[in-house]
Amino acid sequence: MKFGGYKKVVLMGGGPLLRRISLWLINKSIPVLLITSSRRSKEKIEDLTFKDFCKVNSVECKIIDRLELSKLERIIPNPKDTLFISIGAPWIFKEAILNFFCDNLFNLHGTRLPQNRGGGGFSWQIIMGSRYGMCCLHKVDKKIDTGPIVFFEE
Repeated sequence: MKFGGYKKVVLMGGGPLLRRISLWLINKSIPVLLITSSRRSKEKIEDLTFKDFCKVNSVECKIIDRLELSKLERIIPNPKDTLFISIGAPWIFKEAILNFFCDNLFNLHGTRLPQNRGGGGFSWQIIMGSRYGMCCLHKVDKKIDTGPIVFFEE
C-alpha cells in the first residue's frame, strides 16, 4: 500500500502515543518500524515493556542507543519512500543523519514552539505554572525545534 508517496512509517521514541499510532498504522495496513533507545525500551506501559509490546502486537522494532548512519542504512533500505516521525525520541539529529532521512523527518512536540524549544518541555510548563498543552508537528532541521511548523493545536 502506498500513502502520500510513502511506503513505510518509522516511528522513533517511545511512550503511549507512539504505541497507539503504531497500532493504528498496522490496522490501516501501513508498514511500520519502531526505533527506540535502551532506556525507553524498558518503560512499562499497561504492564508491557516496549519489547513486549512489539512482540505481542507483531510490530517490527529496533533498539538503538546511538543513531549511526551505518545502522540506519542496514535497517531502512529506502529512506526516500519512508516517513519518519519522532515522538519523544532521545536523540539530537546530526546533519549526516538528517540527510539520510531525505527531508522526511518530522517531530511531534508537546509544548509551544518556538517559545518552548528543546527537551524538558513539560517540566518547564509545570515550573512556570502553565496549564496549556500543545500538539505541534514540525519538520526537523539542523537546529533543535526550529523547523517549519506543519500543524499545531493548543
